[in-house]
Amino acid sequence: MSERLGPYVLPTPLGGGATLQTRTAVPADAGPDAPTVRLDALWVGEALTDALRERFLSDAEAAASLDSPGALRIHGHGIDAGFAYVVSRPFEHLTLAEVLREMEDGCLAPELAAALACDVVSALAEAHARWPALVHRGVGPRSILIGADGRARLSGYALVALAQGLARARGGAPGDAAYLSPEIVQDGQVTEATDLFSLGSTLYEALTGRRAFTGPNPLATSINLRMGSYTLLDEVAPDLPADLRDLVRELLYVDSTARPGAGKVREQLAGYARESGELRKQLGPLIQPNPPPPVIPVIKTEPEMNLFAMEVKPPSGGFPAPAAPRRPDPEPPTPDLGASLHPFEDDEPTFMDHWLPPLPVAEDDEPTSREPFTPTMPLDLATMAPADATNPFHGEATRKLSMSAQPVPTPRLPPPSSAASVPPSVRPPSPEPAFPVPVLIAVAVAATGLVGLSAILAAWLAS
Repeated sequence: MSERLGPYVLPTPLGGGATLQTRTAVPADAGPDAPTVRLDALWVGEALTDALRERFLSDAEAAASLDSPGALRIHGHGIDAGFAYVVSRPFEHLTLAEVLREMEDGCLAPELAAALACDVVSALAEAHARWPALVHRGVGPRSILIGADGRARLSGYALVALAQGLARARGGAPGDAAYLSPEIVQDGQVTEATDLFSLGSTLYEALTGRRAFTGPNPLATSINLRMGSYTLLDEVAPDLPADLRDLVRELLYVDSTARPGAGKVREQLAGYARESGELRKQLGPLIQPNPPPPVIPVIKTEPEMNLFAMEVKPPSGGFPAPAAPRRPDPEPPTPDLGASLHPFEDDEPTFMDHWLPPLPVAEDDEPTSREPFTPTMPLDLATMAPADATNPFHGEATRKLSMSAQPVPTPRLPPPSSAASVPPSVRPPSPEPAFPVPVLIAVAVAATGLVGLSAILAAWLAS
């Protein structure tokens, strides 16, 4: 269930309570692809007075004008539906408290801790110089955001001061006593030095991994804070650089007038910030375990050529004359189907035409140009001998072939005029035999074998 707060829509609704809540929101009038924003909200309810409202709005407008990279830039603010909120640009980050919990000893290297403190004090120096009344009042490990680039940004401007005012109006504690200043606890005058005291307490914990002001309960911690009772760095971490130990001690003075200004602190820490490049890079994998893939540059290529959309321009000398049309190939001659059926019509008689017997004619076929021969003596095809009663192979199952030793000559038929008029069973007639009968007998003997020689001779002699 979404919730609308001012001109922003929150996918996750906000809850009540006096603590700050951070949500991801989108502008209500933007499209579905609009970028998200970071929204920090504080429940104010009916306890918001006119004085607290005016101070919140003035502090938010002043913080929105800060240009320091050490401050989280505010892009919008307002009060709606019982919540006071500020809007900033989202980014991958961890709070300093979360980073310290990830460290093995709960502390950072002295050079890295000093560099992060320099980022924060740069934002404080600009705010104090431009807006003396703009006091953060809540500098601590939970309000310092460290991005994937290893740089610190101070968040919570306007909202922390409003939360402390509401807490006092409700009779509660103004915040975590371990990072408050003595003047806030004693209801004294809040000045620019208040933020520097809180910065000293934060730097103390980043260097040692332990809080400067502690106690068995919040009241005991507040008493130690007002009295300035803590263990010096000379005893806790004597191996730290001397200038850092002296700077932390000056920042934790109970007397606010004895503390150094933000500009002086920035000068003392500037040397550490310049030499902390490699140390800052070590925080990147911790804050952003899965970095986005590298951006591959897009190589622009020439647009695809569209031959159909191109404008054809004539050359300087004009287009060449068109070539002469090519003559079509001549059509192949139509074959004479009639001549193909008579391949030997104009040729001389061949040897096959002299001795090849005529083709048998079926009853359903048309008559050929030759008359069937009348056999003078039937032959038994099984033995090629004359078929008579004395032949042991003679029987009804023996087929008989009508043959004649002397073919009857027939005149040659004229060639047909077309292929359609030629009967399928007609073959070219054979010419008159040019060889004597004995020669034909010799050829038949060679063809049929010695077995039928006697039968052929008997048929010839009988005729």
